[in-house]
Amino acid sequence: MHTRCQEPNYVEVVNQNLERLLVFETVFKEYVHTCKNIEKGNCYASESLDHLRLYFTKM
Repeated sequence: MHTRCQEPNYVEVVNQNLERLLVFETVFKEYVHTCKNIEKGNCYASESLDHLRLYFTKM
């Protein structure tokens, strides 16, 4: 019997990449939403585009 290495198959790799892209999409949408709220003035006093940029560059 042929033994297989524990390498992930194509479908597993594609699913992992899709999950990562979905997380990225969610974070990016939240970032855009927060930026729009800051531009409209619909935000906390401590929120600013500079603070938001610093927060996301630390991640």
